[in-house]
This record gives sequence, structure tokens and C-alpha cells, in this order.
Amino acid sequence: MSLLIVLASAAPPHRADTRLAPSIGSSAVLSQPTDAPHEWAAANQADAGRVIFFCPGGREPIMRIQLVWMQQLLDLRIVLAYDIWDVAWTAQDSNFLRSINSSHPKLRVRLTPFTGAGRAGDVASKQFAFLFHSAYPADKHADHIFIKLDDDIAFIDVPQFEAFIAARESDTESFLMSANVINHDHEVDWNGQRALHLQFLANGTQMLTERHGALEARHGVEPISADHRISFNFAAYLGADLPHIAEEFANGIGADDEWRVCCVVPPRLRRGNAVDQRFTVVHYAFGGEVPEEFLASYMDLAEQSAGRTTPN
Repeated sequence: MSLLIVLASAAPPHRADTRLAPSIGSSAVLSQPTDAPHEWAAANQADAGRVIFFCPGGREPIMRIQLVWMQQLLDLRIVLAYDIWDVAWTAQDSNFLRSINSSHPKLRVRLTPFTGAGRAGDVASKQFAFLFHSAYPADKHADHIFIKLDDDIAFIDVPQFEAFIAARESDTESFLMSANVINHDHEVDWNGQRALHLQFLANGTQMLTERHGALEARHGVEPISADHRISFNFAAYLGADLPHIAEEFANGIGADDEWRVCCVVPPRLRRGNAVDQRFTVVHYAFGGEVPEEFLASYMDLAEQSAGRTTPN
């Protein structure tokens, strides 16, 4: 099994009607008294970190797995916040998110001004425009590192995470820096995705160990032209670049958000993107569904990593 990322086509999906430009309002948070993560975290942590995760969520079956991985990352000093934005498609999933709010001092469940969205449509478009335009004001977050992760990230190579952040900090030229994402090509059907999961679950952890050793002697970060779309399932960008992203979404339209951040904004700045081949995550599925077949296996991996169970 090759763990190298495969680039998808840069061609955009169908574009939304640009006449549907809403006003972009302010966010709400379920428990914390302020929308500025650095303020509440600094109050509880003298040397608050710089990394802010934001996850549009959240489908309960797969998010339960992600939470086990994220618990390990949240305990790192470099991490400031894990914001889960409730853009859930069902009341059950939304209720689940509320049940986990504040389950860790760095975890917050947050709300956009727009509710009642499905997987697509005008409300969903407004939600994502808000996330990229208004959720994190540039003047308050210029020194932060943002990681956008999907709610169905099922595996995170935790020991390599800090090296990924170090690479992101040192590379101010690349606009996005993606993890090496297993199962990132949206054009692959479930049969193809299923094969990737079977391969990874069979020998992925052994191959990651071999991969770390092979890449140790070189930098491991691969520059990628913005002509090629990279995965936006788990990708980091610098707070200093927030104004460029906000400008792209100032019309209030969030459709095609991944393609626009990957392939529209960077060329405008004459910059490219990058993939850190040393740091691997697994994206679970495309199409909005969460097949049950591999959930238990990925939960086992997460709990073993967290020291909750004994490996077989």
C-alpha cells in the first residue's frame, strides 16, 4: 500500500448561484463567555498555545472516534483550542455535540448564525462563508495556526503532530500545508475507499513506522502547485493569511469552499501549497454517509493510542 497522497483534479464542482449573498453575522458559543479562544485559554494557561483546530461537525458515530484522538492532542501545550462548529444535519447529532461541550478545557462547541442546514443548499453555504470570513477575526488571530479538520478524521498519527506544526511554522511561503491524507479523493466510490481502509487497517501502523524512518533523513514536506487540488480534510494555514481567506468569502457564499481555499486564493498570492508526507491521517468517507464497517476498528486504534486498551 502506498501512503503517498494522490492529487485530485483542480477543476471545481458546480458553483452555487452567486446571487444568494447573505449578510455575515456573529457566532455564539455554548459555554465559554467569549468568542476569542486566546482570551479564555490564556486565563487558564499561562503559556497558551497557538494551534486552533476547527471542525465543522458533527456526525456522532465517527466523531466519537475523533474525540479519542483529539484528547491526546489537546493535552499538548502547543494546542490552544478545539472548536467544533455545530453544522449538524440532524437533531440527534446536534444534541450529541452539546453533550460533549466543555468535556475538555480546550474543547468548545460553537454555533454559526445560520441553522437548519442539510448537506448542501443556501443555509449550508452561509454557514461555511461565516466560518471562513467571520469566525476568527484576523486582528485577533494573526499569530495562530489554524487546522481545519473534517468530522470524519478516523486516525491521527499523534507522535508526528508536533513535527507537522513545526514544519507549518517554518514554511511561511506555502498557503496550505496538508497532512498526508489516506482516502482523500472525492472521485473514488465506496468500494475504492473500502479497499484503502482494509489496506491501512491490515498493516498501516507498521508502514507508518517504516515511513518515519525513510523520511527521517530528508525534510519530508512536498511543495504542491496550486494548479492541483490537495486534500482539505486535515490542513493547516497561518493566522497571518486570514485576511486573504476572508476576502474570498466576503460575498457570503460558502459553496466550493475547499476548492476555493486550495486553488483560488493561493494563485492570487502567487503561492503554492504543501503536503507533509511524514504526518498521516485517515479520512473516513465521502458522500455524507458514515458506513459502520470500519468504525470499531478505528475506535480500537484510537483507544490503543490513548492507552485505554491493550493491543491484540
